[in-house]
Formats: sequence, structure tokens, C-alpha cells
Amino acid sequence: MDLSAIGTCFEVTEDVIEEALRPAADLLEESPRERVFALLVHMAAIARPRQGSVKILDVLAGVSRCDWLEGSLEVRMAGDAERTTVELLVDDGLCTVKLRDTLRLEVPIAEFKKVLAARPGGWSPLALDEAVGDEVRLRAGSGGDEDPRSAVAPDLFENQTTRAVTPTPPPPPIAPPDARKSVPDGAALGKVVLEKRLVPSTTVRGAAPRPKSE
Repeated sequence: MDLSAIGTCFEVTEDVIEEALRPAADLLEESPRERVFALLVHMAAIARPRQGSVKILDVLAGVSRCDWLEGSLEVRMAGDAERTTVELLVDDGLCTVKLRDTLRLEVPIAEFKKVLAARPGGWSPLALDEAVGDEVRLRAGSGGDEDPRSAVAPDLFENQTTRAVTPTPPPPPIAPPDARKSVPDGAALGKVVLEKRLVPSTTVRGAAPRPKSE
């Protein structure tokens, strides 16, 4: 497969991907595994920001459907503002094995996160499995019928619906001590009133003043 004519990732069309993935015509021809990995290495070498580098996801989606892949494909992407690394692994149910050397692209990880946010289910059977910070993981068949956004960290998606949070009601107030303990009962209250009535007054109205002693 001649890749010399492909100068940018934009030129990796569906026909190019199908050619890389098709079965070998005979034993003398390159296997699809060899062709597709050669294509991935070439794409990593020519990848530049805003020049179609996300098309590598189209190739990986095709790889995840190949019958020669002995297990489920897992793609781990990590990076920063300048470059992105891509690791390809296969999980056969017992262990996870690295398929080939890590791919390094001179493209910021944000470019991949943006397109994954816009098309979270656009590379079936690959689906978003986890996203934490500047690390993203895709797995074949991990999405199922669920919304792929449900399994990833919220910071990957810029336009998410905010869920209403029902406030927790405050605890009931603590009951004050029994007020009846501080209020005298009826009998005691009547006794107090009666005692007040029986107390003689110290002042007698209209009493004549005492004569002055000579």
C-alpha cells in the first residue's frame, strides 16, 4: 500500500481506510494488520493541528471491527496543549495486551476532546469509556444502549444539561423543655392569690394624724 501520496490526514478517505482493512488477496500480499498499522504510523507522522488528525479515530473504529483482532480494542489517549499520545491495546477477557508502539501526534489533546464531545457515539463500536482531565479512553462495545456521555467526566463536554438539585430539608427544631414544669398548678396559684388578699395593708386611708406631743 503506497502512502507516499498522502500528505495530510484530510487525504485519508474512506477508500483509503477500506483498502487498508481489506483481507489479503493471497499469502504474498501484506496482511490487513500490517497495512492498517502502517497507515496509523503514517498518519501520526503527518498529523498537524486542524488538519484532519481526528480521522485517526475513523481508522481505529475500523480496526475494532476486524475479525483478526483477538479481543476488544481499547484506545488510550493522553496529551497536553502541544501533542497527543495514542496507545492501542486489546482485551481478550483474561488480560490486556499492547498491540504496538505508542503513536505520537503533534496535535493538542483538546482537538480530539472537542470532536469526541460533538460526536460521542460516532465511532461505533468504539465508545467513550472514561475521560479524566487530559486523558481519554475508548473501548469497543463499552457504550451499549446508554448515552456515551454518562460514562465520562463532565469537563469533556461543554454543553451539558444541568441537573436540578433538590435541597435537603433542615432537621426539625429541638423541642424546648416542658413549659408546664415552670408554671404552678391551679391549687398553688389559688393559694398565692388568697395569701395576697389576707395580708393587711400598712396604709390606712382617711386615718387622722397623730397629735404632736408638747
